[in-house]
Amino acid sequence: ADRQGIFYVFFDDNQQLSEALTALPVNMMSLQLEDNVRTTRAIHKDMVAYYQGQKEQRPRGPSGRSVERVSSDGKLQPCVRRVVADLLKSERFNADDIVVLVPDTITDSSLNETGLADARKLTSHPKLGTDVLLSSIRDFKGLERAVVIVAEYDRLPDNPAERRRLLYTAYSRPKFHLILIDEPETRPA
Repeated sequence: ADRQGIFYVFFDDNQQLSEALTALPVNMMSLQLEDNVRTTRAIHKDMVAYYQGQKEQRPRGPSGRSVERVSSDGKLQPCVRRVVADLLKSERFNADDIVVLVPDTITDSSLNETGLADARKLTSHPKLGTDVLLSSIRDFKGLERAVVIVAEYDRLPDNPAERRRLLYTAYSRPKFHLILIDEPETRPA
C-alpha cells in the first residue's frame, strides 16, 4: 500500500558542528521557528549570546533558575564531584537527569571515569540509575537532560566561529538547569 504522510525536519544552523554543510531537499518548505520553548528563560538569556541568525529568538519557556557559575579554583575533579553530589543529594535529581559536557573527546578529558560519591562514576557508558553521563558536546547534540554541566572551557577550539557553535549547542541542551564550571570571562560580541 502506498502511504503518504508529512515529514518534518527540524534544523538549527547554529548547531552546525561539522565542516560539511547540511543540505536539505530542495522541494522542502522552510519555516523558521522563532519561539524557544525548549529551555527556560534564564538559560535562553545565556544561550542567545552565542546565537547568530536572521531573526531574534523569543524565550517562551518558564522563567527557571539562574544559570549557575562555579569556579573550580584549579581543582576540576573535586569541584565536579561536589556539584554532582549536591545535585543528587540536596536537590534530589537522579543520575540519569545529569550530563557533564566537555568540548573535546571523552578520551582526552580529565574527567573521564572520575569517581563520584556512593560508588558512582562519571563515564561515557553509565550504568542506568547509578552513574552520571560524561559526553562531548558534539556527541550530545540533539539530546537533552534536566541538568547540564559544562566544563573544560580550556579545551575549546581557537576558531571563534567553532567555539560559538559548540557553546550554543551545549547551552541549548538543558531543560531546567545549566551549570558552567570555569566559564571564561570573555563572551561573544
